Amino acid sequence: YKDVLYYKEQVERLKLSVKELEKQYNENVTKKASGNIDEIIKNKETINGNVIIIAVTKDYEVSVLKQLVDNITNSIENSFVLLANKNNDNVNIVAKSNIKDDSIHCGNIVREICQKCSGNGGGNQFFAQGGGSDAKELSTYIKELKKELRK
Repeated sequence: YKDVLYYKEQVERLKLSVKELEKQYNENVTKKASGNIDEIIKNKETINGNVIIIAVTKDYEVSVLKQLVDNITNSIENSFVLLANKNNDNVNIVAKSNIKDDSIHCGNIVREICQKCSGNGGGNQFFAQGGGSDAKELSTYIKELKKELRK
C-alpha cells in the first residue's frame, strides 16, 4: 500500500512539473513571436488612410497569433492586421482591426479566406479567426485580399 501512495505522489509531482514546463514553453514561444513583431510590421502598407498589415507566419499557435495581432493593433492606430499561420498544409488565420469606420470587416475577410482554404471561420467587424486544411493557394488569396482592400 505504501508503494501505491508513493507512486501516486510521484505522478502528482510529475504532473506539476509537466504543467510548469508547458507554461515556460508557451512563455518562450510568445517571447520569440513578440520578437518577430518588427518583421511582421515591415509588411505594412497604408491604404485609404489605414495601416494594413498582412503576413504569413509558420508554426505558431493560435494563442500566439492572437497576442501578436493584439500587440500590433494596440500600438498602431487605424490598423488592420491579418496573420495567416501555415503549419504543413493547414492554415490558421487571426485578424484584428481598430479602424473606426466599417470599411473593413474582419469576420467577413477571415470567413472568405478560410472557405477558400477548405475551412471556416468568422467573427465580428473588429476580430475574427478561422482555419482551413488546404493552404496551397494561400499566397494567391492574400494577393486577392490586398487587391480588394486597395479598391
